[in-house]
Amino acid sequence: MLAPARIPLLVRRWAERGVTLVSPTPARRPGSAVHPLDAAAGQEAIGGHKAILLAADRLDRELAGREQSPARVHLLGCGPATLRAADTARALGAIVTGQDPTAAGRALLADHGVRAADTGPWNRRRIAAALIGVDVLVTAVTPPDRPPPALVDEAALHGMARRGVVVDLACGPEGGNVRSARPGRERTVDPGVLVIGAGRLAAAMPATASAAYSRTVLMLLEHLTPEGLLVVDPEDRVLGGLLVCQGGAIRDPGVLHALQRGLTPAGMP
Repeated sequence: MLAPARIPLLVRRWAERGVTLVSPTPARRPGSAVHPLDAAAGQEAIGGHKAILLAADRLDRELAGREQSPARVHLLGCGPATLRAADTARALGAIVTGQDPTAAGRALLADHGVRAADTGPWNRRRIAAALIGVDVLVTAVTPPDRPPPALVDEAALHGMARRGVVVDLACGPEGGNVRSARPGRERTVDPGVLVIGAGRLAAAMPATASAAYSRTVLMLLEHLTPEGLLVVDPEDRVLGGLLVCQGGAIRDPGVLHALQRGLTPAGMP
């Protein structure tokens, strides 16, 4: 869970010392299948599920349309968190819409029953227009090699339904997708929208999160020790996206790219 592309100089130091580093957080392409040993994907999915439950608890109405029209839930992104959020929201009876800048991402959202707008690149005005009348917004746009982009400002929240709820799953020490979000905090902003900074929401379901992570680690160890002996084969297709460095060489494309650009993330040891 190192996110190695964010700590390229530290990875280079380990590589120089001959460390073999396997990280179960492979880079993803929108619309592609999740790697079977992607530990981060499991945690994100749990966070997406919990985001909808949290929003439903804070909202002053039910998501299903029994006494009134169904609540409207809008999603930003197409990763494991938003896809699980879509499944949970639809199961609770909400109308779910979403946005993603890629055609593959929008197709993935559509596969989960989400009405995805053809937005093109991220654009704050288009996002604000999509939020008009929305009851719940869940954001989870987290690029692997840079801080999350600020996509939603307070002006956009003015278009949401009164007493709406925003859950920013990208919110952390380096910022989030919603400018008003603060890590680990809930705050109400004008005109009465509750904004929740929830970048570590999987921790709110510790038993499930621990079980998911331990299952991934067990699968990884079983793959690395097929006959009881540790084998790290760089030609192994399963390990291809997980092997960060081995034998003094850096193999992770994201780390190599960061080193070439001379990036030194703030706060790195």
